[in-house]
Amino acid sequence: FEMSTSDEDFLKEGKKYGLQLSKLDVCHHKVFLNLKASCSSLSEEDMGKLSVRLLNCQSAVEGRATFPCTDDMSLRECTKGMDQHTWNAYHLVSNRARAVCYSTRQQQFHVKTEMTINKLVWSSDQQVRSSSLGSGTFTARAMSEFERSQLRVSENQEELMAQQEKLKSSQQNVQVFVAENLKELTVEKALIAAGQRELARMTDSIRKKLDAASNIMLTNEQQRQISHRQLVKDLSTVQEYAKFLQEKLDIGAKDLHSHHKETSVQFEDTLSNLSKINASIEYLQKMVEETRVELGDKLGWVVRYLHGSGERLTVLLCCVLHACYLLVAMFLAAFLHVPMTSRFFLLLLVPMNALSELQEGSSLHFGALTVLLAIFVLG
Repeated sequence: FEMSTSDEDFLKEGKKYGLQLSKLDVCHHKVFLNLKASCSSLSEEDMGKLSVRLLNCQSAVEGRATFPCTDDMSLRECTKGMDQHTWNAYHLVSNRARAVCYSTRQQQFHVKTEMTINKLVWSSDQQVRSSSLGSGTFTARAMSEFERSQLRVSENQEELMAQQEKLKSSQQNVQVFVAENLKELTVEKALIAAGQRELARMTDSIRKKLDAASNIMLTNEQQRQISHRQLVKDLSTVQEYAKFLQEKLDIGAKDLHSHHKETSVQFEDTLSNLSKINASIEYLQKMVEETRVELGDKLGWVVRYLHGSGERLTVLLCCVLHACYLLVAMFLAAFLHVPMTSRFFLLLLVPMNALSELQEGSSLHFGALTVLLAIFVLG
């Protein structure tokens, strides 16, 4: 705030009469010396602007940001840049702005009154001294002027005393108003402090819950990563085992396919051999039957000749048939390239079958004997 030279001289002179001149007080005096209207006649708009200026004084002393506010600006323009904290401080200042106005104006008026009285006393004293030094005696006119001056001084003093009484009454009202505002301000501060404590408690509780949730999430994330790594490891193991099984299955499939081919070939060979054996057996049976018939016809005369020698004829027939069967079987074994073991078994089995027929009277017929030999050869 800019000040004229007279205002600066007033503040310097007022310091002699007990006027408080701290940085905040000087700023307040500058605001109210520039104020043209009285405290009681200020509108709500002007009181709001005055509150902004008083808040700027407080902010300037505390080193915080100030907000320009001239008479040409609206209250909205003066307060548009305030944050929430500054806005709350502005409302607190506006609640006691009128009381500060009365108090500061009373201090200024008190100082001005004392300065005026002192100037009047000094002027009267100078007049008396000048009159005494000029002629040594008072003239009637000088006395009359002096009396009128004294009367005006007395009237001014009475008027000042009346104004002082009014100011005293106003000051008491202002003090009561300020005290009430201070009480309300104390209550508001207590409520704000309680709210801040509750907010701090809630903030701390939320922070603790967030920390706990963060720790739980971190633990879950670590467990998830461990499970993921274990799952990847298990999947790798399963994949390797599946690959191993696939290789085994491929090898087994190849072996099975190879065995299948070999089995098919062997089966075809076996079927071919069985067909040949079956044909040979049929041929052998046919030959044996023809031989038996021919022998029966040829040896009929022997039977008739022998007259009852049937037993000898049966032995002879059994030996001839088994001998023929053995010859045919040996021929087929040589033709089919049967192993020596099978051939030895053939040589052993046919004579034993003939011996069983001769001694026991029972033996395998040639069909069963052929099947037994075929099973032994193929098995």
